[in-house]
Amino acid sequence: ARSEIVANTPHALAAASRRLDEGAGVMWTADNRDGWHGGGEYSRYIADPEIAKEPTEFMGSHAHRVRVMPYLEGVPCAIHGIVFPDQVATFRPVEMVVFRQPGSPLLRYASVSTSWDPAPTRRDEMRRVAREVGRHVRAQFGFRGAFTIDGVLTSDGFRPTELNPRYGAGVGAIARTAKMPLLGISRMLIAGESEDLNGAEIEQLTIRAADATRHLAGFALVGSSIKETLELRVRWDGHSIVPAEDDNANATLARGPAVQGGLVRFSLDEEAVPIGAFAAPIVAQAFRAADELWGTGIGELIPATEAP
Repeated sequence: ARSEIVANTPHALAAASRRLDEGAGVMWTADNRDGWHGGGEYSRYIADPEIAKEPTEFMGSHAHRVRVMPYLEGVPCAIHGIVFPDQVATFRPVEMVVFRQPGSPLLRYASVSTSWDPAPTRRDEMRRVAREVGRHVRAQFGFRGAFTIDGVLTSDGFRPTELNPRYGAGVGAIARTAKMPLLGISRMLIAGESEDLNGAEIEQLTIRAADATRHLAGFALVGSSIKETLELRVRWDGHSIVPAEDDNANATLARGPAVQGGLVRFSLDEEAVPIGAFAAPIVAQAFRAADELWGTGIGELIPATEAP
């Protein structure tokens, strides 16, 4: 997608936003002046730059420069690869479960899920992007190991938003469902220990297993302090999530303490995950149930919209 990196001044931010807005608003993302950040923590959704007082003040306190991009309608997602000396293994796309909040510029990141399937042509497109990028960073920088390309799958195709030259959460989700030690493999490659590793075989085994077994889960940090851990078996019936007896339950909803106050976590049982399901609306239903049961204060969430 089009983007501009501008000096962090209200005038420059507003001017770039007007140039880049394609009708759905824009995204502002801070530079790394304060160090590494992720999970949308230093990103803001801007519907109208003329009334973006809080985001403007936030950027003023945390960045020298800001990247401005159009807000992209579609599924936040990522594609991953592992660079071997002679091959680039690429895997299946994963959904990044990300929400907007009504009346707020903040994004809420809620982990990754592998239940969702893009159209086969889009899947091939994303894997091709990852393979080309892997070949490039190997040739240009001698790169080895795992990397992740985050972006949004729009009606016009996959639009990358960042390249992370490291192991990412989506690789971990794929590795768990495929029962493949991808973190260890990545570390071996970084250490130069590649003699017994067959990239093509690892790719094929991982994709086959990760396509057969899916993962659908999400978490939410809450500001209120939660002192004790509580785990509740629940049932997702396709429309809502309600408490259930063990023999009728198919998911787990939990709350517990966290460094920032509290954490709510939802996980659908492996055998209950519908292949192809868009995870964000289901995770939003789980968080709504947590608010009703425990008063966790997550509030209303706006899931991303699947592109046609």
